[in-house]
Amino acid sequence: MSIAAGDRHTVLLDEHGHVLTCGSNTGGRLGTGVNGNERAFRRLTATYNQFGPARQVAAGDSWTAIVTDAGDLLTCGMNVGGQLGLGDEQDRDTPTRVALDRVRMVACAGFFAAALTDDGGVHTFGHGVSGELGHGDDVRLRT
Repeated sequence: MSIAAGDRHTVLLDEHGHVLTCGSNTGGRLGTGVNGNERAFRRLTATYNQFGPARQVAAGDSWTAIVTDAGDLLTCGMNVGGQLGLGDEQDRDTPTRVALDRVRMVACAGFFAAALTDDGGVHTFGHGVSGELGHGDDVRLRT
């Protein structure tokens, strides 16, 4: 079980690997695929059915990240800086798989993220205007 809080939304991982979200759904950050805020936790059943149980959840300001037991990284929400790791800046209202294999864990901040893979690789993506992505530059959109 774990819990993460973004800016006006909360993500919960229960003991069975189900992800539940509530709060503001601006930009699709709750991953429910429908418009509107959720005042009570809502289970992401379709995500569980498609990708299996999750082992970690994380939240940025206006987006959500999920790591599954299989090592998939899924992201959803606002994507103004490429923080979803999908190579573009298009918002997603349902969890979408990032092209990384065997993700062990993810850490999220305002508009960027870092993912650690089983082979020890560190992958950063998002809004890197202050060097926070660790690529030695200030490039905005990195995947």
